[in-house]
Amino acid sequence: MSAATTPKKSEVPKSESEADLHAKEVTSPGLWKQRKHEVKQVEEHAGAPVIWTAWINRGTNFSLEERSKLRLEGLLPPVVESLDLQAERVMSQLQEEHKTDLQRYSILNQLLSSNQTLFYKVVMDNLQYCAPLIYTPTVGEACQKYDRIYRAPLGLYLSAFQHRGRFEQVLRNWPSHNVQIIVVTDGSRILGLGDLGTNGIGISVGKISLYVGGGGFHPEHSLPVVLDVGCNREELREDKFYLGERRPRLDDDEYYAVIDEFCQAVKFVWPNALLQFEDFTTERAFEILHRQHDKLLCFNDDIQGTGAVVTAGFVNGMKYQKTDLKDARVVFYGAGSSAVGVADSIATYMQHKADISWEEARKRIYMVDSKGLITTSRGDKLPEHKQKYARDDDTKDMKDLEDIVAHVKPHALIGLSAAGPSWPEPVIQALCKEVESPLVFPLSNPTDKAEITAEKAYEFSNGECVFASGSPFKPVTLKGTTYEPGQANNVFIFPGVGFGAVMAKARSVSDAMFVAASQALADCVSEEQLEAKRLYPEISDLREVSAKVAAAVAKAAFEDGVSGLGKAPEDWLAYIQEKMWWPDGRTTLEAGRLSAPFIARCNPRWSPWTPSCFRNQPRSHTDRQRALRRAATAAAGIHANDELATATAPPAAQVLATAEKSQLLQCQLGGGGGTLWLEVVKSRQGRVEARCCGELLQLSVDVAGQVTVTAAGFSPRLGDAWVKSTPGLADALKKVRQQQAEDGSLPSQLIAALGIAQITPLQTLAQFQAEVAAAPGPWCDGTAPGDAAPTEQDTALLTAGEMAAFLAGLRGVCLVQLHKGWGDKSASLQAVLRPWVLALLQAAAEHKGVAMLRSAAPQELGASLVLCSRQQPFHAWGKHLVSQGVQAAIVADSPFYKMLIGRILGYKEANIRHHIQSTGGTLSEEVAAAVQQELAALSSAPAQLPWGPAGRRR
Repeated sequence: MSAATTPKKSEVPKSESEADLHAKEVTSPGLWKQRKHEVKQVEEHAGAPVIWTAWINRGTNFSLEERSKLRLEGLLPPVVESLDLQAERVMSQLQEEHKTDLQRYSILNQLLSSNQTLFYKVVMDNLQYCAPLIYTPTVGEACQKYDRIYRAPLGLYLSAFQHRGRFEQVLRNWPSHNVQIIVVTDGSRILGLGDLGTNGIGISVGKISLYVGGGGFHPEHSLPVVLDVGCNREELREDKFYLGERRPRLDDDEYYAVIDEFCQAVKFVWPNALLQFEDFTTERAFEILHRQHDKLLCFNDDIQGTGAVVTAGFVNGMKYQKTDLKDARVVFYGAGSSAVGVADSIATYMQHKADISWEEARKRIYMVDSKGLITTSRGDKLPEHKQKYARDDDTKDMKDLEDIVAHVKPHALIGLSAAGPSWPEPVIQALCKEVESPLVFPLSNPTDKAEITAEKAYEFSNGECVFASGSPFKPVTLKGTTYEPGQANNVFIFPGVGFGAVMAKARSVSDAMFVAASQALADCVSEEQLEAKRLYPEISDLREVSAKVAAAVAKAAFEDGVSGLGKAPEDWLAYIQEKMWWPDGRTTLEAGRLSAPFIARCNPRWSPWTPSCFRNQPRSHTDRQRALRRAATAAAGIHANDELATATAPPAAQVLATAEKSQLLQCQLGGGGGTLWLEVVKSRQGRVEARCCGELLQLSVDVAGQVTVTAAGFSPRLGDAWVKSTPGLADALKKVRQQQAEDGSLPSQLIAALGIAQITPLQTLAQFQAEVAAAPGPWCDGTAPGDAAPTEQDTALLTAGEMAAFLAGLRGVCLVQLHKGWGDKSASLQAVLRPWVLALLQAAAEHKGVAMLRSAAPQELGASLVLCSRQQPFHAWGKHLVSQGVQAAIVADSPFYKMLIGRILGYKEANIRHHIQSTGGTLSEEVAAAVQQELAALSSAPAQLPWGPAGRRR
């Protein structure tokens, strides 16, 4: 690159970060704006790069129209295939008898690197078959040979030797502004295989695949990372194919400095992402977790995830045995990070659920390492993580496991030693001698590291044991009885914990969240399964299990006070399920236009203060205006005549065929009767069940293309406000009410009387309100680097959006500025925007809880109004804004009043500062301090209100 074309250093990461602050809303994945510029350019420029980009490519699933618009004609075979047929082809390749599991792993990884939609379609439709291929046990062999089978990077490689001091810069190379989940390993302890260096990236890739396929994360916002701090296996460093740094591992001081820098960089670049530590050596795993737990959203799956999943199996095992939790005794064989993590989890669960102290719970646990039972009297120096489980109750020192089992008489024997076969028949017989149906949990991975096989466990116990392992085992038939070995796989926990924590916008992962995860997983096992000694659900049910775990975790985060959500959803499970990603084929703007509900994913130019629900909208300016109007209309419950929407609405058959659960359908009635909003309950093959005003409706399209609606029962979730607040329906309502008693049949009768002239998919009110509640301060027309200045229409639309949010109860103060020229009948705003904004103002004026105050700004500048709640301190703030002359202050470019007004209205301080700087102003620290003092003086009782002094939700 020549000097003339080289970008300035300050232009690259800094401007990119500032321009996309709004894209960090983790509870709204998949938005077009959250893609980096270079990825969006692939589709914009079209051609072959589209099918070279895994996030966008769908191969033969591209429609003929997409191929034409994206210049893919001739670059793909002529046939157009469904995702189902594509997935069937992949499965036929995987199931060829001559292939090994490692070859199947390579096929899937190749697919992951070229077509992620199809990869996750295959995985999610065949979880029982694919999970052991993309994760344990196959991933163990894959990591050992990763440098041999390497084809594509599939993640981020950070070198402590090349990138130290620049981690933030390197992280920004990842092509997503909105990373939600990161799995990082340093490769030092991969499963039970030891130090594999950068080959350990395979474990991060496998985990991320399950976070997406099993947990519902969006693939574009999921990041596998390997942190290369060296490798201590000389044979790997000298291997010509080894992909990592050929240096020994860093010592502790340098090592922890690298970890600290990496975590700080993650927190800065993606402040709301969850960081999961994976396969670090035991001592360092505990130390890292201790250092980072309170600094960013993170957990260690080996310690906490393993603990939660084993605890769930343990709880169900005690239920099967009919053993009271407070009486249970457990022997751990192995005392590494995973073992101690499991012990902590079981003890914490006992403390919460059995109503005993931590000390009492700890005494129920006996830990065994390579030197025998861990006691304070055996004479060796114990590492810190083992000390809390060292027996100090005069228990005699014992080394032989059989003697220990005979002495303790445990209800469960849990293996996390990675020692391979080490539980001979005498140990299992001693276990069964004193306890009926003891739990036998050989949890070490991969399979050859397990302490005992399922076959031997059932044989030695004569079928009496309740068995669960870390890696899968085939069914065992013994004396005519077939036993199904359970699998205590972390995959039942970590996707749900991660997704629940992120969707709750948690600040940390608390013990209560893991207790909730364990309980939720245990509850996923039915009584019938438990009677058959099945302690865990089927892997094929992973998506459903993860949703339930995530809902329990998110609820626990909210109740534990670590959630950043403004208010709790009415239904946590429904909230989680709504957020989960599915491979639906909408990877491009064109696919979104053809099949997506409401607003397609695209690349508009927007400021960082624009609400995220307004960002993912169609490309043209006309479509952009229509999208803004519809979103604010849904929020306020007010309908305006919308010629633009009518002109380009999709056919009714297409709308119903692509309708999704919880989506909002806007039905424009015939004869100018107004609009109804229907919430979709079910959708299948073009037939939709939806509810409105207490009635359940069935919608379909007849051969003539007309929408037919029939009453299907009652569904009293939504109130009459869906109709009453719609101007234009008053006359029709009166006529229908004269004919019908108020028995819940109003919508179908109204539709029968007037017919549906047009049906349009919208974003749901709940989704819109959640967007605004999560970020209540983005409503402004400020500009970001590279953005064009907002037009008069943009400003009016954003003003209306701010008003709509205020009327929906999501803001305490709303500033309305009707600029010079607003009253000019010939202005471009006259056609649609003015009557619409005036309708919102009228609704505000009629609202009993709203005060409308007029600014003292000079009249030639236009009208400046302040809407505010009659509650304090909002009313006082509104009077203050009016008294200072809001419009005049802004025109005068006063940094003090810009910051004060922005803070009161709830805008982010960083965005206000940027707005001031971009307009040539400066904000000194003295001025910022004065603003803070003014805010404190204005707020009369902030602690008793849902909004704080800065206008942001508490």
